[in-house]
Order: sequence, then structure tokens, then C-alpha cells
Amino acid sequence: MKKRMLLVCGMIFATSVFGINPAEEFQSAMKLYSGGKYAEAEEAFVKLSEQNTSPKSADESLAYAAYSAGQQKNIDKAMEYAGKIKDKSSNTLCRMKLLEMQRKWDEIISISKDEDFDKWPDDMKFKAFLCRGTNYSRIKNAEQAEKDFLAAGQNTIELEKKALVYESLGNLYREVSKDNQKALDAYGEIVKLMSEPKPSPSGGYLLRALVTRAKILASQGKGEEALSEVGKLKNLEFKDPSWSFAAQFCYGEVYETIGKNSEALESYRKAAATVNARAELIENANKKITELEKKIGK
Repeated sequence: MKKRMLLVCGMIFATSVFGINPAEEFQSAMKLYSGGKYAEAEEAFVKLSEQNTSPKSADESLAYAAYSAGQQKNIDKAMEYAGKIKDKSSNTLCRMKLLEMQRKWDEIISISKDEDFDKWPDDMKFKAFLCRGTNYSRIKNAEQAEKDFLAAGQNTIELEKKALVYESLGNLYREVSKDNQKALDAYGEIVKLMSEPKPSPSGGYLLRALVTRAKILASQGKGEEALSEVGKLKNLEFKDPSWSFAAQFCYGEVYETIGKNSEALESYRKAAATVNARAELIENANKKITELEKKIGK
């Protein structure tokens, strides 16, 4: 027991004297990256990759050094970091993400179409399937996109990741396949996921799903059903003014689509009065108000 205590104390002492825990350093670097401080993040990740850590940790640090450089539009440097990643799967995924930053959809498919992601490490499968599926969707290959999105969903148990998969499927069905029923069903799965045990605004998934379902239903002439979907937004607690704006603006769009212009005008005015909403959102609402006032002669 004493020997074990001495060992633990020795480890703590070594950590405090010889440097910060690499895991803590990585999280600090991630905060820089998430905060948009890409130059500082790049420097931090490069230093981490040079430390005497595991190959996996070094590869992960190099990947984020590459993403940091990519965010600064320094693609050559980013690709240089990516080239140093030793694990083949990590190397490929990093290059896919860098190509995505450059909007090179076809090149992403070119380097990943023959990859068997099912044989990749478990912690990378979701990201890989989702990335490739997203880019198949962008080049209008609905069949392959659907396969990858469904595979991504099978490789996660996290609520928000599953919601992201259903959102991706819904967008694919609505925008590429032009299948509104399948889109409604996919967005409906998000409503189920994010409504239990109580409605959750996390990630904005529930808000976007309800708004999009309402728009589709309104376009199909199902006014009461559309308004019922928007009405569910009242159960959400909005901390972001943009979300409060979106809820009111959606009411306006639904009312306008089903021909209730006076109600639409009132909703757009409420949207325009949203406190602390972004200027461009308010401008958009005011534009709608002007157009509708001319239309109904007010």
C-alpha cells in the first residue's frame, strides 16, 4: 500500500514539475481552436505532436494542426501536416476534411469512394461515413449519400449525432431526392429524439426539424398540421435570440403559404421586434413586412 501511494505521489510530482498533463494541453489547444484562435491553436498542436506521446495522440494533434492551418487558408501547410499523420485512416480523414474546407467535393469522393469504413477504428467510423455522405449529397448522388448517412447512424449512440444523421437524411430527401414524405419522416425522427423526456433546444436540431416540417406541410396545403408543428416550438426555452426570431418568422412563412396574410404580417412584425436578434435577420423580416403590406394594401 505504501509503495503504491509513493508511486502515485511520484507521478503527481512528475506531472507538476516536468509539465502539464498532455491531455490538459490538448484540451487547452482545442479551446483555442474552438474560439477561432487558429494561429495559436496551430502552434499548440504542433508542439503536442512533437512530444513523446502515443502515435495516436501525435496523429490527432497533427490533424488539428492541419485544420488550424486550413482555417487560416494556408492549405499547403495544412497538407504538409496531414502528410505526417502515420495512421492511414487518420491521414485519409484529415485530407477529406481539408478538401471539404476547399469545397472540393469531387476530390473528397475520389480519395474515399473505395475506402471500407467498416474496417476503420470504431471512433472514426461516424466521422468518415458522415463526411463522405455529405459530399455525395453535394454532388447529387442520393443513393450513395443515403447509404453513408445510414451507416453513420449505426456507428453512434450519441443523441445529437443521431439527430445530425436524421437532419442530413431529411435535407437529402428534400433537396436532392425531392421526396417530401421521406423528408418529413426523417425530420420526425429528430422530433422524437429531442422531445424526450422533455423538448431540448440543444444544437438547434428540434427547432430546425419543426420549422422544416411546418414548411413542407404548408406547401402541401396542410395548414392546420403545419401550424401544429410550429406550435410545438412554444415548449422550447430559447436562449439564443436567433432561435426566437426563427420561431416567429416560421409562423409568418406558414401563414403566408396557406394564404392567411394578416396573420403572416403580424408574425413577421413580431419577428422583427425580437430583442438582440442579428441585424440581417431583422432586415429580412422587415423586407417581408414591406412586401406583404404592398400585397394586401396596408
